[in-house]
Amino acid sequence: DTDSDTNDVTIMTADLEAEDNDIELNTVIVKVETTGASTTDVIDEIRVVIDGEEFDAEAISGAAGTISTSDSRYVDADSTDDAVWYVFDIDGDVVIDEDDEVEMEVVVDFNDTDDGIRYANGTTIKASITSTETDAWDAEGADDLDDDQFSGSAVGDAHTLVAEGIVVP
Repeated sequence: DTDSDTNDVTIMTADLEAEDNDIELNTVIVKVETTGASTTDVIDEIRVVIDGEEFDAEAISGAAGTISTSDSRYVDADSTDDAVWYVFDIDGDVVIDEDDEVEMEVVVDFNDTDDGIRYANGTTIKASITSTETDAWDAEGADDLDDDQFSGSAVGDAHTLVAEGIVVP
């Protein structure tokens, strides 16, 4: 919208599966990329919904291109503002039972475009989880899990944001 936020938009879904043991999630990190605008100009709020439980993004900071937990809201993933890592403190509130699968959704509230001043029609957004992100996840199974015990990735579709007009591919 050009003058009011758009809330509760799912931009990615992924299945999380536990093999060999129950898995208790503590920290999940998701990368969000935009083209045509700064990610923080586009996103007002971001959260993950895992097996029906909702978790807001927590504070992380650090040098561009590194992930570390600390005191700011996000950290740039690539030294520009168009890719940002968000951390979600699950703190053991989700346990995936051995050989079970749960769904995870990345849900955002978009800022209004401020009549195209904040970001323009045609800006795209996409969320992803690759080995870079899972290397920083924290979970426990029979023991604490090492980053090499996570496998797989999830890359959401690119979504084109349009507040006014028609977009024809």
